[in-house]
Amino acid sequence: MKNTNFSLENLSKEKSIITTKELMENGYSHYFIKKMQQEGYLSKIKRGIYIINSTIESQYSEIQAIVPKGILCLLSAAYIHELTTFIPKNYQFAISNKSKIVLPNYPPIKLYYWNKKRLEIGIIESEIEGVKIKIYDKEKTVCDIIRYRNKIGLDIVKEILKNYINYPSKNLTRLNQYAKELGNTKLITTYISILL
Repeated sequence: MKNTNFSLENLSKEKSIITTKELMENGYSHYFIKKMQQEGYLSKIKRGIYIINSTIESQYSEIQAIVPKGILCLLSAAYIHELTTFIPKNYQFAISNKSKIVLPNYPPIKLYYWNKKRLEIGIIESEIEGVKIKIYDKEKTVCDIIRYRNKIGLDIVKEILKNYINYPSKNLTRLNQYAKELGNTKLITTYISILL
């Protein structure tokens, strides 16, 4: 497999994701593709699509390849923003409600299908483990956490809100603006006023 590895290294300079068709165009048979998976050179993302393992710097690289237009949201975003100590059991991503994505068994990813307005508010880019990834800012994360409070659990919601209120660079004006745009001003105002 030395020649295979060398060829993959050349391919990985151009891309990290490769299809069965592209592999076959580069001289790999179905047998060799399977063998490269067994030996750890390739990981199957979904049918006919692979990631070249030597290109993965962190799991976020792999996730970004699986959900390229996703935005890290809810508990995943709250954890990255240090608003909670709770470690989510899966990577939570918001995507367009018109998207169709087939997820692999691993890594664990949970998708939230949102409309255009909810999807596009509050997106920032952050570097996580050396990978640039789209994530919602703190204010949008708080709005989403309150919206999904019954699924998340009130103890975690309370922790996130308390940490946000105590955060030196919180932006209540922006929070209220997002709440107004998303149509949940009353709910946000009620929760925040209890803690202020």
